[in-house]
Amino acid sequence: MEGQQPSHIFIRLLGSVQAEKDDQSVQGFESLKSLAMLGYLAAQNCPVSRARLTGLFWGEKTEQRARGNLRRVLHNLNHLLPNCLNADRYAIQFLPSPACQVDVMAFDQLEQRADPASLTEAAALCRGDFMEGIYLDDCPEFETWLRMEQERWRLRTAQILDTLIRHHRQRGEYAAALQFAQRLLCLTPWQEAAYRQVMLLLSRSGQRSAALRQYQACCRMLTQEFGVNPAPETTELYTRIRTAESRSRPNLPVQPTAFVGRERELAEISQLLASPDCRLLTLNGLGGIGKTRLALQYAARSGDIFLDGIAYVPLAAVDSSQHLVPAIAQALQFSLSASPSPRVQIFDYLREKEILLVLDNFEHLSDGAILLTEILNAAPQAKMLVTSRERLNLRGEWVYPLEGMCVHAPHLQPLSHGERGERLPLPVGEGWGEGWGEGWGEGWGEGRGEHLPEAITLFLQRARQADFRFSPSADTYHWAEQICGLVEGVPLGIELAAALVPHLSCEAVTHQIRHNLDVLASPLLDMPARHSTLRAVFESSWNLLSKQEQQAFRQLSVFRGGCTLEAAAQVTSASQAVLTALVDKSLLLCLPSGRYEMHAVLHQYAAEALARFPSEDQNVRSAHNQYFARILQKQEPVYRGHRKNLDGIADEIENIRQAWDWAVEQADLSAWQQSVDILGTFYDIRSWYQTGAEAFAQAVAILRPGAATDPVKQIMLAHLLGWQGEFANNLGQYETAQAMLQESLAIFRAQASEAGIAWTLLTLGLVVTNTGLLSQAEAYYTESLALFEIIGEQDGAAICQEFLGTIFAMAGDYPQARLRYQKSLQIYQAVDDRYGMAGGLYCLGDIARIMGDYPEARRLIEKSRDLYQTVGSPRGVAQAANQLGNICRLLGKYPNARRHHEESLALRREIGEREGIATSLTNLGIDAYLTGEYSQAKAYCQKGLAIFEESGHRRGIIFTQIHLGNSQRALHEYQAAEERLLAALTAALEIQSTPQAMESLVGMAAVLAETGQKEKAVRWLAHPLSNPATFREVRDQAQALLSELEAELSPDVVAAALEHGRQQGATHLLRP
Repeated sequence: MEGQQPSHIFIRLLGSVQAEKDDQSVQGFESLKSLAMLGYLAAQNCPVSRARLTGLFWGEKTEQRARGNLRRVLHNLNHLLPNCLNADRYAIQFLPSPACQVDVMAFDQLEQRADPASLTEAAALCRGDFMEGIYLDDCPEFETWLRMEQERWRLRTAQILDTLIRHHRQRGEYAAALQFAQRLLCLTPWQEAAYRQVMLLLSRSGQRSAALRQYQACCRMLTQEFGVNPAPETTELYTRIRTAESRSRPNLPVQPTAFVGRERELAEISQLLASPDCRLLTLNGLGGIGKTRLALQYAARSGDIFLDGIAYVPLAAVDSSQHLVPAIAQALQFSLSASPSPRVQIFDYLREKEILLVLDNFEHLSDGAILLTEILNAAPQAKMLVTSRERLNLRGEWVYPLEGMCVHAPHLQPLSHGERGERLPLPVGEGWGEGWGEGWGEGWGEGRGEHLPEAITLFLQRARQADFRFSPSADTYHWAEQICGLVEGVPLGIELAAALVPHLSCEAVTHQIRHNLDVLASPLLDMPARHSTLRAVFESSWNLLSKQEQQAFRQLSVFRGGCTLEAAAQVTSASQAVLTALVDKSLLLCLPSGRYEMHAVLHQYAAEALARFPSEDQNVRSAHNQYFARILQKQEPVYRGHRKNLDGIADEIENIRQAWDWAVEQADLSAWQQSVDILGTFYDIRSWYQTGAEAFAQAVAILRPGAATDPVKQIMLAHLLGWQGEFANNLGQYETAQAMLQESLAIFRAQASEAGIAWTLLTLGLVVTNTGLLSQAEAYYTESLALFEIIGEQDGAAICQEFLGTIFAMAGDYPQARLRYQKSLQIYQAVDDRYGMAGGLYCLGDIARIMGDYPEARRLIEKSRDLYQTVGSPRGVAQAANQLGNICRLLGKYPNARRHHEESLALRREIGEREGIATSLTNLGIDAYLTGEYSQAKAYCQKGLAIFEESGHRRGIIFTQIHLGNSQRALHEYQAAEERLLAALTAALEIQSTPQAMESLVGMAAVLAETGQKEKAVRWLAHPLSNPATFREVRDQAQALLSELEAELSPDVVAAALEHGRQQGATHLLRP
């Protein structure tokens, strides 16, 4: 039938010959020879002559009868499997295609890929012998071919199964390896090695009784088939498994608390120790990170893997490497005799054993590490799992660096105010740990039903254990996350913090940890002394350091956010060799980037150690300050506008902030002069407004008292106030911003600083633009531009051109706005200011959107977004996302519009940009309005309006009032809608925002039309339809509404109303 999809045919030869059409078995093959010929042709995959086929299948017949039989079989096959065979007068060929496939060809392709997933799929295709069940006693030549093919496919299948067995065995996946081993045994039941492999895998999977039964099956097969006994290695394996069956469980210490988390680490350790290449694995990490507990958990789960068991060797109490051999012998329950030497006795005892030695707390016995290599050399089947704060530095050592538990869950959303304080159900009883994450997940906003991070789960469990009455609220998650974050997921720190819950709230515990390391102490009598406090853990690590390492370790605490090798060498006494030693002892981390970092709680301990040497402390901090001041000086000189060379600051921003704070404490004015504008520019680009405001506020407080009579201090004060004003403006604090900037401007004018005056005027213009004083903003920008041109400051001139363009756009003069934006972009491009270029492209994209060129608008905004991402400006990225949402909305792509606006809102909330938050909320309201969700639209707009009103952002207030009014009209709240829209119109006329005035008129016209005042509605549409400042989208809305009214009013009435409306100004329309 025309248009019908072709059938999909799949032919299976690896096993009984079968054909499937659209997953249904094909029936109706006329004879076994039909199936045989199908299999033969499919396996050949090349043309086969008719003479060859008749000789192969009907060699005993006359040629005429043989040809007739061939025609009949071909007819049968073509009928059942159309388009799978190509036949001419001389030859026949199977035609593989996407619609007609055969398993042997699929097998070939999968085998060539050679990855485990492909090989697993290939093995699944093998259901039995090749063309199993086919036997043609009157076709000897075919039978010979078939037997040879069957043997060839057995070999290929066995090779794949063997590869998969090896792959899974080496990853510790014994159950998966066993499945393939059992298939291999079925394929080659006469191979004794296959029985041994199944026995071993059964034993490693914990099925030792089944392994012993497999041995009995092997014995029966050998006796019945060959009349022989099993080989010695098979009997030896049987004996070892039988011994292991009767052996007691490993001598592991019983743990008093439930094990939590670390599933990823356990899986990785299992894979490593299953590999034949890894025989010595060191769990390396700082004290309290959970090395011992993790090793014991692995050992408890892995008792069946090692034929001769697991021996746990506790070494914390072993005070010398000379006592290492006796400690191992004791763990093995092996009695040492007088001779030969203890080492030789241990070597001989372990020589033939497949055993795991768990050597716990090895760090203080590093001089005895060579013994481990000697044991492994003497006992080739033995393996070792070592826990140590230090690497062993042996050639055969594999190191697993253990880090803190997972603290943060990206899927969990911050709590709303309504959720905070809500009590949550607390599971009790058996399996309590497993259910904890699920019970708690329901309290976390959009993360409902998800598991909590393992660090928080551990804290909550231990807190519940410390106080059965502990009944957490949704707030507890926040403080638990803070607590776990402060100790960076270190399990000991988490458990010690949880022990405080009976005495302190979680919030109080957080504050205590932040300021007092000693609060993390355990009252438990059975806690090992070395783990009774976090300080005790660090003290024990400290005591293992040389004097040089101790000095370097404490000096490194001056860094924040890590350091480079160069910085460490310039600021501290640490050489590369000392840094490497500290990394080996788990006191530093060396990141792939080459930076060195110190754990947060270790940092507190190291800082305390440095404070005990006041002179050294002062010298190191001074060196730190000087080094990072030089880092800033390497940047191209900036004064607010030049932003292209700030990328290098990002990597060291924490250290630079630390240096700034120290310079502020020391009242180091020269350091301030070197840093203030570069640092302020960085904070501005990265949208760290609150951070910048706080950093500079402290400097202002210190500088102001003595600045009145010192011109240098006056200039610095003006700089700081200017930056504070800019940050306040970006945070929507317009009154504060204006006050700071006016003070800054007065100082710069008094000191005749043209650059300072120009930059401050520019920022003041931005503030008054946001408050709707457009004429005053234009005056500020114009004066600023003239000064920038005098002093040759191109970046400043570019920004002035951009902001003047915005003033023209607000007034509806789009050609002049575009001209200004183009001039601005040209300057940015000339000085290679990527941040400025991003802004210029954004502005030109906005003009394109206003004028209705949506494809061009999207292209420009996407280029702007990409540049903002390159320079690392979250505010710019959020702005671009918001505008992309607007463009998608104009193109009718409402789901995409909402996605962009939600992305924008999330970014703006993250950086605290209140004006942006309100804008994104209002745009989400417009999205909801256009999809008929009027109540939701109203709610979004009300939230946005509240923020705009709080900050006094007049254009924002007008913008939101218009769309709140539209939503209220859609909900038939006509009086409220009219009040909103008239208020928006009045305000827009006051601040001369013509485009917003036109949009308000269209909104009011819609209210009038729906309330029966149709002629008046036409009058209100006159200006939006004729004014060039009207946005394209608003003009389209006005035209659509006019068309509806024209259908209900006579042409004369419409014409007269439009003329009346055009003759009246918008202000006159407000009159009753």
